[in-house]
Amino acid sequence: MTRPETYSDRDVLIGVVVAGVFVFVISGLVGHFGAPSGSRWELTSILGTALGTTLLAGATGFLAYSTRSDVRATVRLANISQAALDAQVQPVLVDVVLGSGPVGATDFVAYEPGVADGSRVIAHEVVEVSALGSGHFVCSVPLRNAGAGLAVITEEPRLDHPSRDVDYIGRLTTQIVPRGEQTRAYFGPGVPLETPEDATLIVRVPYTDASGSTDASSSRVVWTEGKIAKRDNVWKVIQVAIRRDGEDEPFVISAAAV
Repeated sequence: MTRPETYSDRDVLIGVVVAGVFVFVISGLVGHFGAPSGSRWELTSILGTALGTTLLAGATGFLAYSTRSDVRATVRLANISQAALDAQVQPVLVDVVLGSGPVGATDFVAYEPGVADGSRVIAHEVVEVSALGSGHFVCSVPLRNAGAGLAVITEEPRLDHPSRDVDYIGRLTTQIVPRGEQTRAYFGPGVPLETPEDATLIVRVPYTDASGSTDASSSRVVWTEGKIAKRDNVWKVIQVAIRRDGEDEPFVISAAAV
């Protein structure tokens, strides 16, 4: 692709001087030959002013045209700088791989506080889909911040269960997740639910970076969506997708586990 021709300040100055001389000469000639006796200087002045104004407008347009590439370069540089800054602070919540956590680490999960068997201690990396002694359905999913910045969870997590069209609203063991740390989204709706062995559940968690912006137009609020299914008789996250708030399609999606 051919690059647009550029001009130096010296070239512009020479052009302005030449154009100025041209305007002066033309104005003088027209004033001398084209006006009746006694009005030559008046006509010269009027014509010179008109041509000078036109020249000034042309020079202004030329300067705007010649600097357009600098403006575009400045905008591109600002966008690159913003993207680099976002990469430095963007958190990313993902599933916790079995065997990746500290040996013996556990989470205390209060599914139904005050109810017998309503609270449980669960291994740090385990996904639980089960029922309490009362028969009430419970589910919890650990999520780790694998990004570069602090994750600030902006709303309660949601659970898509095949038993109904509306998501269940859950809670979190912590809403502030530093880099490399984890939280757990848990759901205890207080009702018995039948969960088929071949069911697929989806947990959704919205979060932003340390700026705390919850404005969807800023594109800082993102959702991690973990797909949960049973594999080898164990419930686990089989796929993770990440999408921006307000968008339907994820911009990152993992390969589905078999």
